[in-house]
Amino acid sequence: MTRLALLLALAALAPAARANMAAPTQPGAPAGEPPAALVGLTVLHERLVLDLRPLATRGGARTALVEAEYTIVNAEPGGVQRVPLSFVALGDDPDAAQVWLDGTPVAARWVDSLAVPEAWRVATTTPPLPTRDGAAEPLPFETIRWPVRGLAFTLDVPPGQHVVRVRYRVEAGSYDPGTHPMRTWQVGYSLAPARFWAGFGVLDVQVIAPLGWDVAASLPLRRETVDGRTALVGQFRGVPGDVLTVSARAPEPAGRLPIRLAGLAGAILAVVGAGRLASRLRRRWLVLLVALAGGALAALALAVSGVAAAGLGDSGRMSYGAFFTSALLVAPAALLIGTVAASVLARRWRRETA
Repeated sequence: MTRLALLLALAALAPAARANMAAPTQPGAPAGEPPAALVGLTVLHERLVLDLRPLATRGGARTALVEAEYTIVNAEPGGVQRVPLSFVALGDDPDAAQVWLDGTPVAARWVDSLAVPEAWRVATTTPPLPTRDGAAEPLPFETIRWPVRGLAFTLDVPPGQHVVRVRYRVEAGSYDPGTHPMRTWQVGYSLAPARFWAGFGVLDVQVIAPLGWDVAASLPLRRETVDGRTALVGQFRGVPGDVLTVSARAPEPAGRLPIRLAGLAGAILAVVGAGRLASRLRRRWLVLLVALAGGALAALALAVSGVAAAGLGDSGRMSYGAFFTSALLVAPAALLIGTVAASVLARRWRRETA
C-alpha cells in the first residue's frame, strides 16, 4: 500500500508540461506624464497613485486606476496659460477619466484616436516576482502600439499656485509563463516627460495592491499595509527615473492542494476497491477487467483533480499544460499503475482468504 500511494502521488504531482500555445505576453495600454502640457509651468509637488485593486475584481477586469495630483505654479504675472491634457481612458463612460483644477471639474471631450507619445513606450520589462526556486529575472512587457481611445482636456491656469488632479483607468498588461497558477499583471508609467517641465520638486509615489498579493516596483519603494491593503510608497526629489514599472500577482489559490489530495484519495480508493472486488472472483478475465476498471477510475480521479486544481487560477498556460499533462502523462501512468496494483492486491487477498 505504501508503494502504491507513493506511485500515485508522483503521478498526481507531476509538473505540468508546457505545450505550445499563444504568446504569454498581453500588451498593456501606455500611460505616463503629459509630455508637453506642463512645459512652462513649475511643478512643486506631485502625488502619483497606481491602484491595482480593480485587477482583483471578479469578471476579468484588466484595468488599474491612475491618479496624479500636481501642485503647479504659473509664474507669469497676469498671464493665463492654456494647458492641453490628454489621457488614455478605456470604455465608453465619460467618468473613465476626470480632471479637476483647484477642485473644480474640467469639461472633457472624447478622442477616438489618441496619439501616444514615444516617451510613454519606454518600458520593455517589469520587475520580477518571487519564484519557488529563488531565481528571478525581469519580466517582458509590451505596450499597445496602435492609437488608443482617450479624453482630452484644456485647462486655463491663472497666475499663482494651483492644484491639478487627474484620474483615469489604464489597461494593464500581463505575463503568463505558465510557472505559477496566477498570471502577473503589469503597468508601465512613463516619468520621462517631466524632465521637460520648467521645474519639478517632490514626487510621492504610492502603488496599492490587494492584500496578500505579490507586488514589485522598479523604483525603490517601501512596503506598508494600511487599512487592509498592501502599498508600496516612496518619496523622491526630482524625477527618479524615466519609467515606473509594476508587477503584481494574486496568491496561489488555497483550494489547489485539497483538490489534488482529494483526487489522490479517490484514486487510492478506486484501486483498493477494485482489488478487493477482484479478489472474490475466480475467472482471470473478470479479475483483469475489474482491475482495469479500478485503474481507469484512478486515472480519471487524478486527471480531473489535476485539471481542476490548475483551473482555479487565471493562468491559461498552466491550465493548458495541465490538460495535456493529465491526458498524455498522468492518466496513462495511473491507468497502468492502478491496473497492476489492483491485480496484485487481488491475488494477495485471495491467498490470505484461501
